[in-house]
Amino acid sequence: MKKILIGTTALVAAGLIAGGASAAEKMKVGVSGYQHLFLIYGSQSDNAGEPANNLRNHGIRKEGEVHFKAKTTMDNGIKIGWEGEFEAEATNTDENFVWLEGGFGRVTIGGYWGPSLLMSHNAPGGAPGWGDFANNAPATAPANSAVGGPNSYAAFTFKSDKIAYYTPVMGPIRIGVAYTLDLGVGPNGNGNFTTDASAATARDLGATYEIAVELKQKFGGGNVAAYGTYLKAKEETTVAGFGDRTAYAVGVTVTTGAFSVGAGYKNDDEGETGDNDEKHFGIGGAYSTGPWKVALNYTAGADANGGGAGAEDDMTFLQLSGAYSWGPGVTLGAGIQNTKWTDGGSVAADENNATIAFFGTALSF
Repeated sequence: MKKILIGTTALVAAGLIAGGASAAEKMKVGVSGYQHLFLIYGSQSDNAGEPANNLRNHGIRKEGEVHFKAKTTMDNGIKIGWEGEFEAEATNTDENFVWLEGGFGRVTIGGYWGPSLLMSHNAPGGAPGWGDFANNAPATAPANSAVGGPNSYAAFTFKSDKIAYYTPVMGPIRIGVAYTLDLGVGPNGNGNFTTDASAATARDLGATYEIAVELKQKFGGGNVAAYGTYLKAKEETTVAGFGDRTAYAVGVTVTTGAFSVGAGYKNDDEGETGDNDEKHFGIGGAYSTGPWKVALNYTAGADANGGGAGAEDDMTFLQLSGAYSWGPGVTLGAGIQNTKWTDGGSVAADENNATIAFFGTALSF
């Protein structure tokens, strides 16, 4: 896959030169972004030794980004651009990559999500940023739980530097492949040669390959979108109990009229030997009418690692949320969720039952 991606990039570069690289006009620059801000109030397991002990039962949850984009069209019709995204709550770069697009498909190079997420389809959400694989997850996950929060997406390459190629749409099908050089190098990295192994006492996952296949098809008054993805990260330092990390996921969303339903499943072995893969299944539905939208989501996760004696840690997530489009770029959102972690060894410090209500706004520009 690495040779295919690098070869594709070389062919695109050759096409740019052969077709005349001078652009008809300078790059057009744009700025966009968003800011989510929610008030949260909830009840969690807060007795002595439990995860939420000595924590307040209310807070302010916010998350925002500023996006800078530049693009142009070359004389030969190939489009080229750059995107940089920056976190509003921090000084770090969130995404930083260059893209090329034409009849050959699309190529991205740099710190950006891969096809495992960009081509995914899953249960629809209601309030912006809340749900399965959401930006907002205020419930306190037990430190020793082997199961994280709700997430039925196998996107463990995150935004590490990668080369990705997406084919043109072929009927209802599109394919994406990516090669991530090193999982430890994200969009803030400056390039150079990365290490091929870490200290023998540490665990090191390096080169990662991923592929995703996406299907989109209209039927009657609706449409269906589905995907499947597979990822494999190579272990670069041998550590007892660990090996290469592999994950796969499938998902589907069906929309007809005002209704949409979807489901997704992920299996991630987390690079650990033995039968202790982390599994997540999510399902949900949404209804939209005028400026209103309401959604119900459920996700369940399990991982035998950490439970002891073959027992498994479990997580369940149930959320009802809604949104109201107040005006251009302004959406109000509210909802209530329950996230429950159960420890395979029945250790109170490794369990939490969190019920959280939220209300706020999502601004986009």
